[in-house]
Amino acid sequence: MVLVLAMSLGEAFLQAQQHEAEGQRRVEMASYTAMLRARMERELYSLLYLSSGLGSYLVVRNNSIEPKELGDILAVMYKSSRHVRNFGIAVGYRLIYVYPVTGNERAIGLDYRNLPQQWPVIQHIVNSGKPALAGPVDLVQGGRGLIYRVPLFFSGRYWGLLSTVIDSDSLFKSVCEESKDSRFEYALRGKDGLGRKGEQILGDLGLFKRPDAVIQEIDVPSGRWAIAVAPRGGNVNHSLLNLARFVIVLAGVLSAWMLYALIRNRSDLARLVMFDGLTGLPNRRLLTDRANVAFARQRRHPEHTCAFLFLDMD
Repeated sequence: MVLVLAMSLGEAFLQAQQHEAEGQRRVEMASYTAMLRARMERELYSLLYLSSGLGSYLVVRNNSIEPKELGDILAVMYKSSRHVRNFGIAVGYRLIYVYPVTGNERAIGLDYRNLPQQWPVIQHIVNSGKPALAGPVDLVQGGRGLIYRVPLFFSGRYWGLLSTVIDSDSLFKSVCEESKDSRFEYALRGKDGLGRKGEQILGDLGLFKRPDAVIQEIDVPSGRWAIAVAPRGGNVNHSLLNLARFVIVLAGVLSAWMLYALIRNRSDLARLVMFDGLTGLPNRRLLTDRANVAFARQRRHPEHTCAFLFLDMD
């Protein structure tokens, strides 16, 4: 009984502690996820605003764009921005201007219609008239990157595309190092410019299926990304819980044995007081105790008789 009671109380205490720890961990993961999302959005939108400003400039100067002036503007933007691999301006669907040229030579003169992977997204951007972020995609000039494209319209007619190629490895590395926490692991997935099913962007997509993961969405132009955060290595408390349960069982067994030993010792002491240690027969104390009990019962019930017989044994 003592063992069962000790195990029940111990298990109830462990469950309460576990629920409290899980709740605290859930709060910490939600806070960490929100921080990651905020930093990712900050880095992304600081880059996307550059493209929007340049797009407005190109619309205003559509008939008087000077290559040198445009090159100077792109140079200033490139130096003041992080994670940008290059800027590109396409007239129609052909990429005419690229900055910087070094390392991106293969992209100059590229016709988007010859890119089966990117062409559906570009068509969607032009038809909708809205900017969109796509990727990471394989780049013609090598490597992988995110591409933010802004469609340019003059007098209601499509003129071209402004593209900002973002070095995804540099972007994610910056966010990861700034938000590093060894307790958690995370993954990022997103929809392409057509809003199709999300694909892997960063980390293991299996995190999105874990029941203990916290998932939050990130708003990006013409789509959504999602970030999942889960405890690193799963639930690491199982071994500690099992150890605690073993300690509780051991303590319960020890307590039950000590209680049994105490009761047994008291019983043995009581027997030694009332019985002769040599013969094992009742002694004078037991005789006196039983006689007093009998006499007290007779006083309460006078109608009962009571006799005392003394035998002298030689």
